[in-house]
Formats: sequence, C-alpha cells, structure tokens
Amino acid sequence: MDVSGSQIFAMGLGQGGTRVLDAVAEFQRSTVSQMLTFARSMGISTLRVDDYFSSVALNTNIRDLNILHIPEESRILIGGGKGCGGNPEYCKGIANANRDLIRNTITVNTLGRGIMPHFCFIVTSLGGGSGCGCSPVAADIIDEVFIQRHVVNPNDFVKIGIGLLPFGYESGRYEENALWGMKNLLPRLDGLIIADNEWFYERIPTQVRGRVGINEIFDQINREILKQIKLLTISGLPISQEQDLVMDSTDLKNTILEAKTSDYGVLCCLGRAESPVDAEGNSRSSLTNLVQMAVLQGTTTQAVYTSARSAALIVAGPSSPKVSELHEAISWLGSQLNDGAGGTVRWGNAVISSYDRFEVVILLAGVEMPRIKDLITRVKAMTGSNEPREEQPSYEPPPDEPTSQGEWADQFQQWSQNQ
Repeated sequence: MDVSGSQIFAMGLGQGGTRVLDAVAEFQRSTVSQMLTFARSMGISTLRVDDYFSSVALNTNIRDLNILHIPEESRILIGGGKGCGGNPEYCKGIANANRDLIRNTITVNTLGRGIMPHFCFIVTSLGGGSGCGCSPVAADIIDEVFIQRHVVNPNDFVKIGIGLLPFGYESGRYEENALWGMKNLLPRLDGLIIADNEWFYERIPTQVRGRVGINEIFDQINREILKQIKLLTISGLPISQEQDLVMDSTDLKNTILEAKTSDYGVLCCLGRAESPVDAEGNSRSSLTNLVQMAVLQGTTTQAVYTSARSAALIVAGPSSPKVSELHEAISWLGSQLNDGAGGTVRWGNAVISSYDRFEVVILLAGVEMPRIKDLITRVKAMTGSNEPREEQPSYEPPPDEPTSQGEWADQFQQWSQNQ
C-alpha cells in the first residue's frame, strides 16, 4: 500500500520542542495506534504507526533527553551534555559541527524504516538556546535528506515549524532569542505556527495555577498544543469505512504559499474548538459556531483572524458533517479573510468512529499576531539602551548574517510590516 502522502516526520529541538514532540509521539503510539488497529480489523487499512510516523529529538542537555519516552535511537545529544547557556548563536555552531550525526540519525529513522514523508514538523522553543540555535541547521539538513536526494517531490513536501514563544516573565535574552529564532528559521520553512506559552498560561484557571508546580503547568500547556496539532498528523490516514476528504500535504502547502509575500516563510497560528455529540450522534453546536469559537477563543496565540490571507479547515467527528453546515462554515470563514475581502479556505474531513465529539482545527496563514509586534518593540527598546549585556561564548557567523540582536529586530520589523 502506498502511504507516502500520509507519512510524517517530526523533529523536536531543545527542552521545549522535545517535550512537545514527546507528547505527539506518545499520542501516535497510543491513540492513533488504536485507530489503526481498528481500521486493520475492519479491512480498511494495513497501516501501523511505525509505517507512517517517525520522530527525532535533539538537545544539548542530556538530562532533558533522558526523561523522554522517545526511543534512545531517535535521540541526538550534541555538545557537552550540559546545555549551551541560552545562546542560540553558539548552539548553531555546535549543530553545524555535528551535521553528519544529525543527518545520519534522521536518515536511519526515516528512509531506513521506509518512511518518505510529505509532512515535516520542526518543533522548537523560540526563547531558549538549544532549540532556537539548532532549528535552522536541522531545517537545512532535512532538505538535504529529502529534497536534495530527490526522495520526495518538493511540490508535495510541506515543512512546517511549530515555534513556542516564551512566557511573559521570560524577558530580556529570551525575547531576543525569539526574534533571532524566527529570523533564522522562517526562510527555511513553508510556514511557522506560533504557539504562545503565555497565551496558554493565561487561559489556565487561576485556582489551578495556584496549586500546581511549573512542570504540571508545562505538561498542561503541552497537552493543549497537542490538541491543536494532532489533527494535522492524522487527517490523511485511512481510519474509517466512510470516504474521508483528506487534507494532504499539497493542500497545506498551497494554503501557506497563498499567504506568502516575500522570501521568508509565513507566520501562522492554529485555532481549535470541539463540541460533544447528542444522542443521535450529531454535534450539539453548529459547524459554523465551532469555526467561530476556534478563531475567536481557541487559537495558539492571540491573533487578528480577519487579517489572515488564507486558511485550512479540518473537521473530525464520528460521521461526516452535513453538506449544508459545511458550506455555511466555509463560506463564513472565507468571507472573514483578508480583512473582509475574502480568501480561500481549503478543507478536509476525518471520520473517526471512536470519537464522541466533533472537532475543528483551523490553520490561519499570514495572520497578524499582537505578541510578535510586542516582541519587536520590546527588543528594540532593550537593544537601544545603554545597559550592558552579559557576554556569552559565540562562534563566528557567516558574513551575510547580522550579528547584533538590535539588527535582527530592525530587519524583522521591516519584514513584518510587509506581511
């Protein structure tokens, strides 16, 4: 069976990125494995999880790697094992010095297992040093493995980053790193989905925040991020006797490309909402209401959804949505794009018989995010001050790579104004 259109490679970098990746991989091993087992028993599919999903975790801190559930052969430790001091420039140099190790580990865990992915996700924290610094190098190596070797058709290969913004209290260097990371990673991606830790944290009930520790907060945020991205990782799987309308890699790629206005990748966010089913198996909320809740209340960061240039909609539930409801929901979302001028909404439908709810996930491409504007303003203010910054070890950057964080902020602001 040809499963190339469904196969996925996901790579997590740094502490934040590998923890989210670990949650995604665990979801694949448990929930998706059960779905595929049922599909095989019904004669719908011959797939197993290992036939279509592969992951690799990379970090400079050995303790963070050792707590993961990801198999040891899928982990990469570079550097001395004690981190890189929150310095992405320095960590980028370490990653470049270990390109062969990274390339070989990706190759063994994908091509070595017969996986030739059309979906690629790079998950990283944009505030730290390891994930932020390694992610541009990893993105280049992924191109070397799959594109330059002609393993996949580049027109069918979509490479999406999931970037975790720092908490609001993580100012200073973390905010500078976030802009540095976006500046370096965006040109190497089709799109970068922003997931804002502070945005998720603010939506955790106050009484919960007051009685749990930071690790529990991280776990809860990671679970929320998983809810947002999981449909992107299963929408192309044969898991139902009904005819799914698949959201394949080309659909996602074209949605993102339609929002592209420069040589950089496209800033994106996800929105999600769900509704329980009634006794007859129908959603208690209309599909249009779910779409509205997703873009108004369920996004991965604060977003001006009407500013998005294009969108992709995935609907999941125990049965296919009614055509009239689907038409109404897509029409409403399309009419909101481009500040009300309208835009294209590509869509897919995943019928999952075990679901007790209807769920929508929306990718908003080329969308305005107030947190990004705030980061630019704050970094420019910090780098324009007379306060000295603690010196950290660094490597010598290429001649065409700006060195000061202030210069990154200026260039990123100029780019974002053209978006």
